[in-house]
Amino acid sequence: MQLKETYSKDVSIIGLIGLKASFSLSPLIMNTAFQVFKMPYVYKIYNFKDINACTKLLRDKKFKGFNVTFPYKVSIINYLDKLDETALRAGAVNVVVRENDFLIGYNTDGLGYLRALLEDIPNIKLVNQKVVLLGSGGAACAIALALAENGVKQLVIASRNLKTANNLVKNLKNYTFAKAVDLSLCKDEVLTSTLVINATPVGMFSDAMPLPCEFLTKGQIVSDIIYMPLLTKFLKCAFKKGAIIQNGLNMLLHQAALSFELWFKDKKFPLKIVKEVLFTKLKEHYCKAQERM
Repeated sequence: MQLKETYSKDVSIIGLIGLKASFSLSPLIMNTAFQVFKMPYVYKIYNFKDINACTKLLRDKKFKGFNVTFPYKVSIINYLDKLDETALRAGAVNVVVRENDFLIGYNTDGLGYLRALLEDIPNIKLVNQKVVLLGSGGAACAIALALAENGVKQLVIASRNLKTANNLVKNLKNYTFAKAVDLSLCKDEVLTSTLVINATPVGMFSDAMPLPCEFLTKGQIVSDIIYMPLLTKFLKCAFKKGAIIQNGLNMLLHQAALSFELWFKDKKFPLKIVKEVLFTKLKEHYCKAQERM
């Protein structure tokens, strides 16, 4: 499918609210879906240096809804009228749906990650996993809850912010064994884990890594929810160590599908077509990058 990039002035808008979101693949994903159904919608990125600056945008009825990305998944809650159960339990929002004059917050990160993990690592058995989750922000909370509710054996939250990590652990203990550790003191936990997940933005804008390479071991599953770059330094290091690696691209697709179906409850997200368009674009991008080298 060839994506057309011209839009009528009469379309309604879905917005992505973030800080440095210009790299996002979400416009390609969503605008492809809109064209499949010939829908009068366009998906656009809106970067704000301060969450307070998005108030007017949120209340503009031209917008059917929004996605919310780093670093506003928690702070956006103060500007919404209601939270769905998914957002209440995660304490974070990545989808906003406008229903009449009400803005309702949802969270599709957890289920999106879970679907991606089970698709990318089809032989994984959650009940056998000792998970070390790096970070305790909005995405980390949603992912931790999804994993705990679906039977992981043990969850260790490794974070620089022990207050938020301990609060998350309290929510997890109804489902599985969980504990919080300081990120700088998590080496032993990581070395004995079966699944390590980077749910921080470290590695998105630089070659920084959330953990030293020597913490990782052969045979682990190492997952990074970052999708740009497709292979962070963290994943490259894990691969060299003999780990099974997973990037965030499939999570992006699955949470996007769930978002779309919240905005348009009468439609099924065209996942197969969108994947084809996305992977073609990525292939073109990397071929051009290789030519420039």
